[in-house]
Amino acid sequence: MKFIGIIIINLVFTVSGLIAAYSLKEKEIICRELSLMARTIKTELSFSSASYSEIIKRMKNEKILSHLSFICTLNYEAPDIITPLSAEENERINYIFRQLGSVDTASMLDELTAFEGYFNERRELHSEQVKSRSKLYIASGMLSGAAVTVMLL
Repeated sequence: MKFIGIIIINLVFTVSGLIAAYSLKEKEIICRELSLMARTIKTELSFSSASYSEIIKRMKNEKILSHLSFICTLNYEAPDIITPLSAEENERINYIFRQLGSVDTASMLDELTAFEGYFNERRELHSEQVKSRSKLYIASGMLSGAAVTVMLL
């Protein structure tokens, strides 16, 4: 019975380390998808006469943007988008959606270019964090489980 408890404790701590590592990877994925979303909106605005709300509605069905769940429930009047990213990054997302439709197309394309560049930089930052911290989080989870096991024995 003791051994089953030891195994369960170690599994729980290891899984918590895996979850922490996955949350870092999710931030990288969201930044990549935000950059792709900006590029898509820029292309649509440049080459079609569709409004931004029509463009966003079409993007709801894109599987490549699956981590951007806020697109499905987006309030076009007053966007209040919350993602696993930092508060600064969330504010940048809200800003771009507030700008959509309120400025002329040329200004919007400039804003989207800056938005895309910002999230490309953030993706690179999160990618470096994944490389440097994910193994650390997993190892910390495993070692914490071993420490608790030793204390209980």
